[in-house]
Amino acid sequence: MARGQGVQAFKVGADLRDLCRPDKLVVYFDRLDDLQDAATRLEERLGGCPAHGVPFTAAVTSDGLLSWGADPPALSADVGAMTSWRLWVSQRLAEYLASGAADDSNALEPWQFALERLRLAGIDTDTWIPASGMWRAARANA
Repeated sequence: MARGQGVQAFKVGADLRDLCRPDKLVVYFDRLDDLQDAATRLEERLGGCPAHGVPFTAAVTSDGLLSWGADPPALSADVGAMTSWRLWVSQRLAEYLASGAADDSNALEPWQFALERLRLAGIDTDTWIPASGMWRAARANA
């Protein structure tokens, strides 16, 4: 897998805390096609393993064993400005939930408001797939 087509890098849980996380193994690919090819090979070898699904990621396999997300680009040259997909989504959800709860005129429940705001930001909240081009728009508005 480490030498697979399009693999940029990978990380594996190094200690007990990391191995208890749902994302025990993370592989970074250049292209979605490379990810899908690798997932097909992994699914053949890992079939029947119990899944520990990763929140806010798009399913690659129907059992939730393999999923993907697209990390947002760094908004500046500062490496500290980089964040993960799940952290980005979680931060937006927290912000939108707080806004929804604070707005007494809102006809939606806070969770409904938060999901609708994510949809407006370009996230398919059924599949957790980012819309094409959403990162360019986010970078332009930063």
